Amino acid sequence: MTRKAALCALVLLQSSAAIAGTPGHFRLPVPYSAALEQANPARAAEILIAQGIAEQRSRFAPDSPTLIDDAALAQIARWRSDEMAAGAPFSHQDDSGAHPAVDRVRAQFGRYGAIGENIMKETGFSHFDPAAFARSVVAGWMASPGHRENILQPDFRRSGIGVTVKGGAAFATQVFFGPSRD
Repeated sequence: MTRKAALCALVLLQSSAAIAGTPGHFRLPVPYSAALEQANPARAAEILIAQGIAEQRSRFAPDSPTLIDDAALAQIARWRSDEMAAGAPFSHQDDSGAHPAVDRVRAQFGRYGAIGENIMKETGFSHFDPAAFARSVVAGWMASPGHRENILQPDFRRSGIGVTVKGGAAFATQVFFGPSRD
């Protein structure tokens, strides 16, 4: 069976002035290891995606601030991936037209700020390989103008990544947030 991937990006910027920052690498919540890959392949893929995103952001947007891993955003991202794996639309919108990730970010961080979401679905594999999936996600998002814009957006300061694997499908979600600009 061939691998199929689908991508989707969302950017919501609700601010007005530039945010200054310093370049750097993504701060990982836990180190990647082969043991983690065996114990929890989805979490291993999240770490590898974060590393890949940090490399791309550092290379192509060196003046952008370091993306800080945020546990609340990771929880939202995992929830979104879980929902899509359970049959919710592979979309930034739910069946009623609402934007669930945006709504949860606003509930957690407040009404104002820069919010973005990247999603990806890959199907057609019999064994989930976290490293291969992470490479595919990062390459796919960087090849897509909307996803790339989210990754390189200097307004984003925090990020959370969630991966869910169900059957022969894997879902990745990255949620971004930046403070409101005065």
